[in-house]
Amino acid sequence: MFLELTASEIEKSLLAIDIGLAVWLSGVELEISEFDSVDYLPNRILSCVGGSSLENIAEAFGERRWREDLPFTKKPVVQCINLCDVVGIS
Repeated sequence: MFLELTASEIEKSLLAIDIGLAVWLSGVELEISEFDSVDYLPNRILSCVGGSSLENIAEAFGERRWREDLPFTKKPVVQCINLCDVVGIS
């Protein structure tokens, strides 16, 4: 059974997702900023969250300005992975 949403409901849903992503990315930025014992952060970040395969997550990492105040030497590259990609974790 598929839900049939109106254009208004779709727009509201997308806005809610966008707001949620902004809050989530603020949390990521805050957590990364807590690494105060390093001068520079590596530019490769592996993301393995429940919804990391969602297009919106990858787009949010690429488009948002979450990294501007963090000490990256190069623009970070974020790769979304699954737990099966990590050796030694089952």
